[in-house]
Amino acid sequence: MALMVSGDLADRAVSLDILSLKNIIVMSPEPYEEGISWPELMIMGDQGNFASLLEMEKAVQLEDPVAIMYTSGTTGQPKGVVLDHLGLINKSLCSTERQNITEQDRLCLFFPILISPTSS
Repeated sequence: MALMVSGDLADRAVSLDILSLKNIIVMSPEPYEEGISWPELMIMGDQGNFASLLEMEKAVQLEDPVAIMYTSGTTGQPKGVVLDHLGLINKSLCSTERQNITEQDRLCLFFPILISPTSS
């Protein structure tokens, strides 16, 4: 498992006691001792074992979990919601159609760390 954090949270992320945590990705252009910076991650992607990636891709089923999104509990108690590959793909297809996004567009999407209601 990897954890993506902003630069100011990198020090705190190192102290987390999570057995499955293998990498800390730091959203910063500068290098961090505590993790892998965004530019370093991009370089690592160019050096990947693509044959291994294709094998892993073949093993993925549409109903397999892809992410857990935690809600802030605006309508009740905070909770984790498991997203599967099919649901994420469906949401992406519907969103791109609704927003008129084409293959010419490039996006960087990620889940928010915290969703909080605005006060009026």
